[in-house]
Amino acid sequence: MDIRDTINYFSRQVFLDAYTGISLFTGHFDIYNGWLNDGVSSKRRAITISPTAVVPTRRCIKQDADVFIVGEVVPDYINNEIIKNHLICQASDGLMEVKTSAELLLGTAKTLVYFGKSWRKSWKDLAETAEIFNIYNLYIAISEPTPDAGNIAVVGNKLFRINSVEESTGGFTVLLASDLGADAIQTVLYSPMSGGYNPVSDTKLASAPFPLSVIWEMFQTTFKKLTPSTEKFLPSDRIVTAATVDLPSPKLGDKLTLLGIDYGVIGVSLAGTSNKLHVRPV
Repeated sequence: MDIRDTINYFSRQVFLDAYTGISLFTGHFDIYNGWLNDGVSSKRRAITISPTAVVPTRRCIKQDADVFIVGEVVPDYINNEIIKNHLICQASDGLMEVKTSAELLLGTAKTLVYFGKSWRKSWKDLAETAEIFNIYNLYIAISEPTPDAGNIAVVGNKLFRINSVEESTGGFTVLLASDLGADAIQTVLYSPMSGGYNPVSDTKLASAPFPLSVIWEMFQTTFKKLTPSTEKFLPSDRIVTAATVDLPSPKLGDKLTLLGIDYGVIGVSLAGTSNKLHVRPV
């Protein structure tokens, strides 16, 4: 019997394009070996397909209710001829959107992307700067546009700050992301300083306060290792991000209020279409 006939005999599972639902090819899963996987790759599977089968453009396939992100395509040869291809696949954990901070705050819809998620076990700064939130690897297909560091991954009602983008073994794009939780979007009362001065109370004058939608996060989630030359942070400090269309000209000395606590703006930086504020309780 020709070995290709044997391969085709077992390739009876139908795989669909996960995005369009179009039938693509038949194939079969290689036998799972848990000893070869660690926490990062435990949801990796290899799928054997015919060498004539074509992986879809967005590199996500579906079998029954399970979606897999396709990474490397590894061929098997006999007598200089490809007899089968193995797809290195990462099981998907669902769909997500990748947005800039301003797009998130303004409610801009983005293209949904299948992703896989695993907990990040090792990072040299974990013990120093990130003990109170989780770090994840988010896997997407290499065919998807590469997100920028600082973007937000939106998964249902959970938000993840993308800190860096890497190439993963197996042929995936992996996003190192910190979990901001479900309550990262807040509405604060923002009081800009007018620049005037009240000599009686010896205070600066503030303009009328207004509600402002912001991303509210602990400074550690920015995942910048602190050095003597960087801005000094206290445990009570927060990083507040607002869209520039909502807050075009923040200034040092402005104040904002959340849940009855007043914070003063002690640092301002422009980040694309949003402003990042370093705030501290006053």
